[in-house]
This record gives sequence, C-alpha cells and structure tokens, in this order.
Amino acid sequence: MGALRQEANGDSPTFSLRIFFWVRELLKKIQPSTVFFTWEGHAWERLVIRAAREVSPRTFCIGFQHTVLLPHARGPFRSMGRSADPDSIWTVGKPNYRKLKQTWDKKRIVINIYGSPRSCKLSLLKWREKNPLCVVAPEGIEEEAMRLFIFGKRLALLAPTIEFSFRSHPLMPIKYIIQKTPALRDLPENFFSTVVF
Repeated sequence: MGALRQEANGDSPTFSLRIFFWVRELLKKIQPSTVFFTWEGHAWERLVIRAAREVSPRTFCIGFQHTVLLPHARGPFRSMGRSADPDSIWTVGKPNYRKLKQTWDKKRIVINIYGSPRSCKLSLLKWREKNPLCVVAPEGIEEEAMRLFIFGKRLALLAPTIEFSFRSHPLMPIKYIIQKTPALRDLPENFFSTVVF
C-alpha cells in the first residue's frame, strides 16, 4: 500500500498530466495527421492519444512497442476506449506481435512488425564474436548518464580488447555530458561516441 500511495502522490501523475497539456498545445500548433509514441504501458502514452483525439479525432495514433512484454504486464494490452487506444501498434518481432494481436485484434487495432536492429545476420554475429562491443546507452536522466558513462570508461580501461560505444539519449546531448563530467574528457581508444559532437 505504501508504494501505491507514493506513486499516487509522486511525480508520475504530475509528469503524465504535464505531458498531456504540453502535447495538446504542440498538436494544436502543428496539426499532424499521425502521432508516434512509445507503447510500454505508461499512463502518459494514453494521455498523448487523448491529447491527439481532442485536437483532431482523425489523427492517426501509432504506438511503437520495442521492449520485452512481461507476463503480467497489463498496460500495453488493456483497452480504454477510442479516446485512449491507439489506431495501430508497431512491434519488434513475431512473439510480441502474437501477444498483442490476441488482445487488440478484437478491437480492430492494426498490429505491424517493423523489425529490430537486434535481429541481424549470422555473419555479423560471428564478426562481433571476434570484435566484442558493449553499448553504453542510458535513459535521458542526467545522474544515470553520468554514472553509466563513468562506469563504462572504467570497464574500457580494464578490458582493452572490447569496444565500448558511448550513446547518449536524445534528451541528453553528448557535449553536455562531457562538459558536466570532466572524467569523460580523456577516453581510452576502445571507448568512443557513435554520435558526432
């Protein structure tokens, strides 16, 4: 019960409402025909749909689902009616497609597989076995980004035969992270950024 009370009083509802009002104002200005957003079961995703429907009921809403669908997850499967359900859900592969189709087919929600860079050719996998790579890609949270990149640098120093790819979140430009974290200015050769800065 404590966790539920904390969630109700915490930042999550405030964040979701802030997203709703911000997205609604943005959509009023740009009047898009289609809106894309993640489809992971968060309340704010439903509010993005709600904002789009308020601005224009004809806006086509597409949720892209790119994470693991946990066995007891309810958010991505629960219908909340036209004002909060997407028109289409795009997913990464067949297992998730089948799970989503079972629920959403009845609601006439179109499910599509858009694929994933995680499914790659065997030759690339064999090449990666000889040339291992560790991708350091935190969320757009400053403290998490700083900690993960510093940790990645330490690992790169300990394991010089492994390449470490430093990928910042779009909300957290790489220049900003390096500016705020002096320890990241002198990187080992096997620790590099895949973003031009």
